[in-house]
Amino acid sequence: MKYTLKNDYYNVEFEIANNSTCIVGGSFGEMSLIKSTLMTAVLKNVMTGEEFTVSSEDFEKVKAHCYSHSLKVYLSEPNGLKDIVIVITGETEEYGIVWSVDVINDNSGISVMDVSYPLPVICSDHFDMFVPGACGKVIKDAGKKGFDFSGIYPMHQMCMQYFAVYGKNNGVYLGIEDPRGSMKMLGARSKDGIAQITASFYAVNSNCAHNSFSVYGKARWQYFKGDWYDATMIYADFVYKNAEWLPLIGENGREDTAQKYKDIPFWVCDYIPNSEYQGANRPMMLSAGSDHYEPDYWYNAVIELQKELGVPIAYHVYNWHKIPFNIEYPHFLPAKEEFAVGLKELKKHDILVMPYINGVSWETRDGELGHEINFGNTGYRGAVIDRNGGIFTFEYPQTTVSGHKAKLAPMCPTYEGWHKTLETLIRDIEQDFDVDGIYIDEISAHPARECHNKEHQHLPGGGSYWVENYNLMMEKIRAYRPDESFYFSECNAEPYMKSFDGYLTWTWTHNGEVPAFPAIYSGYIQMLGRYSIGAKKEDYEYFKYVTARAVIYGQQLGWCKADVLYKPEWLKFLKRSVLLRYRYTELFNSARMLRPPYTESDLPDMVTESAHMWFEGEDIDMECVFAGAWKYRMRDKWVIFAVNIAEQTANFTMSFDINEYGLSDTALPYGFRVDGSDCRVSGTLAPCEYKVWEIESK
Repeated sequence: MKYTLKNDYYNVEFEIANNSTCIVGGSFGEMSLIKSTLMTAVLKNVMTGEEFTVSSEDFEKVKAHCYSHSLKVYLSEPNGLKDIVIVITGETEEYGIVWSVDVINDNSGISVMDVSYPLPVICSDHFDMFVPGACGKVIKDAGKKGFDFSGIYPMHQMCMQYFAVYGKNNGVYLGIEDPRGSMKMLGARSKDGIAQITASFYAVNSNCAHNSFSVYGKARWQYFKGDWYDATMIYADFVYKNAEWLPLIGENGREDTAQKYKDIPFWVCDYIPNSEYQGANRPMMLSAGSDHYEPDYWYNAVIELQKELGVPIAYHVYNWHKIPFNIEYPHFLPAKEEFAVGLKELKKHDILVMPYINGVSWETRDGELGHEINFGNTGYRGAVIDRNGGIFTFEYPQTTVSGHKAKLAPMCPTYEGWHKTLETLIRDIEQDFDVDGIYIDEISAHPARECHNKEHQHLPGGGSYWVENYNLMMEKIRAYRPDESFYFSECNAEPYMKSFDGYLTWTWTHNGEVPAFPAIYSGYIQMLGRYSIGAKKEDYEYFKYVTARAVIYGQQLGWCKADVLYKPEWLKFLKRSVLLRYRYTELFNSARMLRPPYTESDLPDMVTESAHMWFEGEDIDMECVFAGAWKYRMRDKWVIFAVNIAEQTANFTMSFDINEYGLSDTALPYGFRVDGSDCRVSGTLAPCEYKVWEIESK
């Protein structure tokens, strides 16, 4: 029997038979739906260990109840297995359908390991695709490209929970609206005119028989007009109304972050040169052949750069500890003697200093160095145990004293011993040194992990305990932090936002990058830095590109080395950018990002060669001219930026929808022309020039 959910914006057809349920066709605006299964699940025989996948077309019994605004399907006995029922419920709204999934497993020999959210397969002659990696990314004409993108949420590569597939005028938003940020596998694939978005929930109490649960969150299919920005505003609506991770903001942005950190326009990143004991174990991604290794360079150059810039700056310091990088974690104390010396000099010049520690991983061979508390006698208790009963570890290129590659074991955050270890370490650093904050690596970058450690205080498998307990750990640490201290972590997985004042957004450079993350979260957390060191340290055009992008996106600039001081052209562009960012500190703390204006220029894109892990094999096309627009949350004032990063003059045209921005044509600056709702301005931008237009209602 066929059932249909439809209105003026969408039409979805289902075929439900005695042992099968599938989507057979339909459309969301310009996007066609093709035949596909409604869901899949991975089941496991707990006696034999065999895992197998079933889809909604593999059930012995199927019942459906379809009404004008809802569809409920009961799928029973997958592959003939008794006492397993999956209930899928779809409820229609004006522009879409919202789906929930419930699992009832009373089978004593089977465990449900994961279950997919209902999502359609899309077909169209032309479509673009938005994926939620880093700050957001759009793949143009994705149906003609072999694109494959997947990862565990939450992590650096999957920092949000929504996708979009759209054509010239409209498309479909496909979002997982899970306010708890539970762990799940997300993916997007496109080829031959077909787009497939996937999302699977890691089952609660997996590896155990008769595990029943409701899948956390709901899947939303929603018609929308526009592009990635319009899809982003749909997800933003969910975030603002329901997300548990959203901190409070006021007229000047985040309320629990001290003003002096919100005022920082620029960050330096560097490391204290290696000692003989540390050997060659240094932060590889931060290292380049042109680095300076003079004993006092690491702080004196920063002091000189601050004098040149003339604004407050912050310093993210690596390698301040005696242990080698990625070895002997978490034993970050004692510190090198030179750290205390340099710290004192930096503080004399009002430079905010924040050292590195790791907040997730324990190095598994630290016992070889005689640490009384080590992984072998303590850390293993907190280790993540995988589905097969093994300790999960990740290998790094650094080398232990015994010649082994470093193996770091992520700690399950429900292990109270890890909470105490981190809190003690942080309190000791803050007591012993006059630091302004601490960088706690990996928490908002590391993939949430299913843990099957039976000694831990959580049900095995999936759920939201990873996010909840890392947030709980940080809540306890933040409760007793010194006044006006700043904690930040790596990358920008959204559900840890309450725990940190800042996210290190170093991986925000991709082909097709779009500012989706700042469009939602500007003001809620400081987004700081882009990678322009290591393998990209001598690429001047790339340096200008990432610096200007950071200005337009409202990020705090930099995360580069202080030796930019010795490169006159680099320093000139950096200083211009930093002073502009500092001038608009209040704006970026208290405004929201609007849809970026559309820009055209007579300059071709520049190209930088791939040279780093997240765009290996993908050269970056760098626009020379681009723009951004912002509006204060609490008053009618707009600021529009345009920049030319090229070394030659650019002729440009910039346009936007005046009604969408909420502007009156009587308030526009000279040179802006309005035709209906289309507002545009044309002109020239000198080499490496920023232009700014401030607009207030009259």
